[in-house]
Amino acid sequence: MLVPAIAAAQQPGSAEEALSAASSTYGPAAPEPACGDGGEGEIVVCAREQEQSQFRIRSDKQAEDDYARETMFQGDPQAPDVAGPGIFRGPATVGGMCIPGLQKCPRPPAISVDFAELPQAPPGSDADRIARGLPPVGNETGAPAQPETALAEPALAEPALTEPAQPEPD
Repeated sequence: MLVPAIAAAQQPGSAEEALSAASSTYGPAAPEPACGDGGEGEIVVCAREQEQSQFRIRSDKQAEDDYARETMFQGDPQAPDVAGPGIFRGPATVGGMCIPGLQKCPRPPAISVDFAELPQAPPGSDADRIARGLPPVGNETGAPAQPETALAEPALAEPALTEPAQPEPD
């Protein structure tokens, strides 16, 4: 690598001149124009002229460019296809409209609750106390109430630990 750099520094000239000199030096010889007529009793073998670039080697820059072009996005995550699977493809449509007979319309919701229509909780009731951040009546501590099934069942006691019986000696 150092020898060509030294040679380039010693010889004045442009890069184009250097490239043409390298092409003529390292490339195949130009084909000879046409076959001449052979003398009497001679056999002349000729071939048509071919494009010579197929016989030339690529320059390092061409090889690097080709390699970069072939491998530039390998291993990189690609941006998602915004019109890919699961996303509607086709002409724009009007959303939010349902025309029975032309398309499938969803069923109306099974339960519709209008909370504004609910009556206010009567003063002093548990609902009123909870709405004001107070515990329900009879539960002044504010601890959650125990379910009735838990109160009805007796507490399970853990079995007492006993020492295993020692085998009797024979």
